[in-house]
Amino acid sequence: MCGLHKFIDNFEVKSFLCNYDIMVLCETWSKFKGEFDNFLSCYVHFDYAHHMKCNSIRNSGGVSVFIRSNMAKLNIIRRLYDEYDNCVVVYFELSTLFTCEDVIMYLTYISPEGTCYYDDKEQKNGIFSMQSNIECIFTDHPNTSLFIAGDLNTSSRFKDFLDYKPDDNMFHILALLIMMLVILTINVAVKTVFEEITLVSF
Repeated sequence: MCGLHKFIDNFEVKSFLCNYDIMVLCETWSKFKGEFDNFLSCYVHFDYAHHMKCNSIRNSGGVSVFIRSNMAKLNIIRRLYDEYDNCVVVYFELSTLFTCEDVIMYLTYISPEGTCYYDDKEQKNGIFSMQSNIECIFTDHPNTSLFIAGDLNTSSRFKDFLDYKPDDNMFHILALLIMMLVILTINVAVKTVFEEITLVSF
């Protein structure tokens, strides 16, 4: 988004966003938690705000997750792991209403390597912090499906690979999945993704 502030009075953008029941916006540049709670009416808002560096001109990063209010009223949606940095983790307890597994959405923004965000951090690569978080989630919730989305800034980590889907070519899609598996190196995630790949008809 490169800052959500500039869209506060933009009716066209807000109308477009309201076509969706669930959305995640990255790089909101929010200064504090809850800053954009009223950005969209009829939506529940969960967010993460980067802690602004004292030598920064503006904030960076930030994640906002908007879920349509009528979905939230079903009382099957709640936020987990509020203490995790750079992400919003949302639990969908679908098994209470449907015959399916519960779903956890891990929605994240990861700062590029070498940026000032990591100056006071022991871990200099946000991907490894994400991996640690996901391993904890799998341990705590072994019988759920995990959905990961957001801005991983993979172009700064894999400069020779595409970090976006340029077309509907299945080989490009599978290449992106394989790249994600290399990044995460989590056995359970590998098993889940490849089970999904076997369902694709070539």
